[in-house]
Amino acid sequence: MQLLELTQGLMSIPSVSANRGECHRALDWTIAKIGDLNGLYRHDFEYQGFRSVIFSTRPERRSGLVLNAHLDVVPAHQHQFTPEMRGQQLWGRGSYDMKGAAAVYLQLVRDLAAQTADERPNVQVQFVTDEEIGGHRGAERLVPEGFVGDFVIAGEPTNLNICYAAKGVYWVTVHLSGSPGHAAMPWQTQNPMVALSAGLAGLLQKYPQPQEAVWRTTATPTGILAQSSHNRVPDKVSLKIDIRRVPEHSQDDIRADLLHFFPGAEIEIIQDSYAHFVEPSNSWCRALADFQEESIGRRPEFYREHFASDARYWTHAGIPAVCWGPSGANMHADNEYLEADSLEVYYLMMKEWLGRFR
Repeated sequence: MQLLELTQGLMSIPSVSANRGECHRALDWTIAKIGDLNGLYRHDFEYQGFRSVIFSTRPERRSGLVLNAHLDVVPAHQHQFTPEMRGQQLWGRGSYDMKGAAAVYLQLVRDLAAQTADERPNVQVQFVTDEEIGGHRGAERLVPEGFVGDFVIAGEPTNLNICYAAKGVYWVTVHLSGSPGHAAMPWQTQNPMVALSAGLAGLLQKYPQPQEAVWRTTATPTGILAQSSHNRVPDKVSLKIDIRRVPEHSQDDIRADLLHFFPGAEIEIIQDSYAHFVEPSNSWCRALADFQEESIGRRPEFYREHFASDARYWTHAGIPAVCWGPSGANMHADNEYLEADSLEVYYLMMKEWLGRFR
């Protein structure tokens, strides 16, 4: 199957986000596989050394439909970059997240190039290379540059369901200062570890660690940094916190909580990314759900996700955007795989869906 071969070709390129050379090699491989554009428009975009490419059926940057795929992946064992078929499952890094969907989009550009100008719908297909590290040099920049549309689909893996909301990313480092001294004489010191412990206890009381998936803001401590020997009270300690906020919860509210639990602390914001949200009742969302039900006899579920995707940059700009992609499991894990049959199903549906944007 051609789609499977394209997916395997992309997977064989170890395009881990931090490796710009391999990410750009995946992009160049995609461009080469698309080949002759036959009148399609190609926009090359680069920001701070991160490249993206957009293929469009119109010269304008705005389209009716935008399809977005990322070619970068998270780190993996070396063997995961050698695709492996196990029955009807394709195993390896990027199979599910999201080189399978990227291969579908690559083939869709080929299809568009094979059509006459009059036949082509008003669509654009984007390939970016930094989604796994925040999308700040790809999708986040493409939106203000005008690469937008009436409706946006990010081909993130969703098992043919529709993700309409996702939590925002709010990473902070809390820096606490004290008075150092010998640990054997703590009465002569002001230990910032004590303030850190008390503050963390209060924070986790307000944002308790869930034992199952819940739709509320979470604050997860991920590291403590202190430059000190075993018998010295440090003069400074830092706490890293990964906060995932629901769209209803603002950054200002969270910052106020941090200052309450860590009075006098310096709050360093490492990353502050929008939450993703579009009303499931949006006309395009309903149309997509109706279309899938008509196509394969299964209506997609609308659901909310706990991690971020590039779709948030369009919804923040007021443009309806969802994630809708093929089936599989275990993204970012050692046992990541794609259900190979879902590629063809996704491709055929997407090919027909494009025809609605004339």
